[in-house]
Amino acid sequence: MRILQTVSFFAASLIAICLPTQSTYARKLKPIRLSTELSLEFDGFRSTSDQYVMGNVQLRPGMNYNPALLDQSIRALYSTGYFEFVEARVDKAQNQTVDVVFELVSKYTIERIRFLGNDKYTDSRLASKAELETGKSLDEYLVSVGADNIAAYYVEKGFPDVEVDYRIQRDEQTGYAVVSYDVDEGGKVRIDEIFFEGNEAFQ
Repeated sequence: MRILQTVSFFAASLIAICLPTQSTYARKLKPIRLSTELSLEFDGFRSTSDQYVMGNVQLRPGMNYNPALLDQSIRALYSTGYFEFVEARVDKAQNQTVDVVFELVSKYTIERIRFLGNDKYTDSRLASKAELETGKSLDEYLVSVGADNIAAYYVEKGFPDVEVDYRIQRDEQTGYAVVSYDVDEGGKVRIDEIFFEGNEAFQ
């Protein structure tokens, strides 16, 4: 009988020890909630409205904070093509909540494309090779690719010494940019004669 009482006492003590531990663990897993507002901070001009930005954000005020949804929101904002840089700042707030602030840098919009130094080919012909369009978001990488495409076109047409550079003028007040391509055609090369050396079989 003493053995049974000892075992019962031991089991009861073990349960008493475990219960606070489980309660503490549950408190640690309590989800963090967002505060009442999500906020936006634009560095420079705004390319879109707040409503458009929030339409691409998966988080909502009052819901449980979810880092996966935050990452999805950042990727969605990048995929719109309107932003050069997107980052989210998570700040601690009152009552075990957090504030989420999206920091955004807008892309410029191409207002005009200019070509300077091109005598042999028209602006419209070179614009088709550059594959840039006015009214689209500015991507400097695509501008550089356009310069390479123009140079390749000239080389194909017999201008091996062509050089094509680009300049971008950005207006921070309006958010528009002017892309200028400077073309140095370098002169066309023509083949006057072809000589064969060492051919004894044919004269």
